[in-house]
Amino acid sequence: MANSDALPAARPAGAALALLPPPPAALALEFQIDAPDAVAAVLAGLRLPPGTLLGIGRPVADLLAGPGALPALSAMVDRAGPGGQPRAPASQAPLFAWVTGADPGVALHLGRALCAALAPAFGLRAELALYGYAGGRDLSGYVDGTENPTGDAALAAAYVAEGPLAGSTFLAAQRWQHALRALEALPQADQDQVIGRRRSDDVELAEAPPRAHVRRTAQESFDPPTFLLRRSMPWGGVGAHGLLFLAYATAPAAFDRMMARMLGEEDGVVDAVFDFSTVLGGGHYWVPAAGPGGALELGALGLG
Repeated sequence: MANSDALPAARPAGAALALLPPPPAALALEFQIDAPDAVAAVLAGLRLPPGTLLGIGRPVADLLAGPGALPALSAMVDRAGPGGQPRAPASQAPLFAWVTGADPGVALHLGRALCAALAPAFGLRAELALYGYAGGRDLSGYVDGTENPTGDAALAAAYVAEGPLAGSTFLAAQRWQHALRALEALPQADQDQVIGRRRSDDVELAEAPPRAHVRRTAQESFDPPTFLLRRSMPWGGVGAHGLLFLAYATAPAAFDRMMARMLGEEDGVVDAVFDFSTVLGGGHYWVPAAGPGGALELGALGLG
């Protein structure tokens, strides 16, 4: 996990929530457009409370400012590995919200309030309750985000530094479902080979196999280097469970390059995590900065 760096005083709220480590509880909310004519007014008048982040999907950007607006924002698309397997289907939503709380009840009521504020234009399409586990581990027991950048490097990886989008970030949200029994049926040493790290102490294996997750996703191994700020959280219960992968970058292309590598699109080598985990869907979002009082900075979409 990344260090719990304090938010820089000059950094706007809202998008800056990405710098904080995952909270004890959160909600991931996806919204559909119910009243297109009301979208501009609702977003312009929205005030986000602390601990809430809003992501704009390509459908909303197109509605407000046309297809040429926010050229860096791409909708997530279905992808597949060699021979069509494994698959990484997309489920792009027009709007995404990440609502954090000190406990599940706090997150629930904040989510209810956000839904009410968005209701004139947006309807809730899907929701997912998230929670922390073992100080930032995935339900498999492995630490998530070990190689996260910190400090100034985290700012450089996650935030647009200049231009009309300065202070904002781009978010990839992707839901994975685990088959933990299949993974746990392996000897511990073989489980470590899947990830490329020892679960016991989070140390990277010196001789990790080519399919190991850390080998497929080593950020410095891409050209150009592909750095992401991961803030994933577990979801689910006994019957079904997994990880909501959340990663922030200066453009969605960074996540797309990493997913292409994991699926073996470059060289036919598929990330071993696909043997034990399935992608259910996901989307790309632009997360605007928020000024005083939580008002979204939407000038890039023509809303001053």
